[in-house]
Amino acid sequence: MDTKEMTLKAQSLESQIMALTVTNIEELKKAGDILYNVKDFIKTWDAKKKELIKPFKDGIRGIEAEFNPRIDKAKDWITYLETKMTTFQMEEMRRRQEEENKRREAELLRLEQEKEALENRAAIENSNKVLNEALKVEERQERLMAEPLKSSFTVKSEQAHTGLQMRWNYEVVDKNKVPREYCSYDAGLLRRAVNDGVREIEGVHIFQKPVITSK
Repeated sequence: MDTKEMTLKAQSLESQIMALTVTNIEELKKAGDILYNVKDFIKTWDAKKKELIKPFKDGIRGIEAEFNPRIDKAKDWITYLETKMTTFQMEEMRRRQEEENKRREAELLRLEQEKEALENRAAIENSNKVLNEALKVEERQERLMAEPLKSSFTVKSEQAHTGLQMRWNYEVVDKNKVPREYCSYDAGLLRRAVNDGVREIEGVHIFQKPVITSK
C-alpha cells in the first residue's frame, strides 16, 4: 500500500469514526472492528515510516514530521473510540449486573422457601435425612451469595473481540502514610501488590478502572 492509498484509508477511517455512535451491541461490534482497523492502521503507518527512514537517514526529521502527526491523530481516534465504547459498556454492564442481582434475589427467595419447607417437614417427620437436605439447600444459598458479579464482558465481531474489564488500579494519596514495605523506587511494587489481591494499603487509593480490550 503506497502513501496515497494509506491517506485515503485514513480519511475513510476518520469518516467512520466521526459518524459512529455506540448505543447498542451491534454498534459496539462495529466500533470494535473500527478500533481493530485503527490499531492495524497505526502499525501500517509505523512500518511504512521505518521502511522509508532506513535508507534515508538524513531525511529522518522530515519523515517523522510527516508521519508522527498522522500516528498521533490515529491514537487520538483510539481514545475517542474507547471513550464512546466504555460509556456504553459501563452502562451495559450495570444493566446486566442489575438483572443478575434480581435473578439471584429471586433464586435466594426460592431457596429460602425450599429450606423452610424441608425444615418443617424434618421437624414433623423427625427425619435427619430431610434435615440434611435442608442443610444442602442452605449451602447452595451461601455459595450463591458468595459468588461475585461478573465485572467484564466481551462481544465478538467480524474482526475483533471487544471487551470491558474492571482492573484494579491505585494512586498514592498521602505518601507519608504508605507502609515502608511499599516505599521503594521499584514502581512495580505497588502494582504487584494490587495484582496479587491487596485491596487496602494506608495512604493509597486502590480502585477499578475500565479497560477496553481488542485483539
